[in-house]
Amino acid sequence: MYNSKRNVEPIEDEETSIWVCSDEECPCWMRENLSLEENPPCPLCASSMAKETKMLPPIVNNNFKFR
Repeated sequence: MYNSKRNVEPIEDEETSIWVCSDEECPCWMRENLSLEENPPCPLCASSMAKETKMLPPIVNNNFKFR
């Protein structure tokens, strides 16, 4: 009998730099390596954003248009 279920190893999270909206009511955040600006405004409410870290799965950004 064929078993199509693969044994996939879980991807471990790593500490990632992110931008978090400074407005406490806004849930917006983005990865620092995917932002287009040095100090981006919040795309949802246009407030300023602050740097923080968060445990996230790794994403490799190979696009040189991004910082």
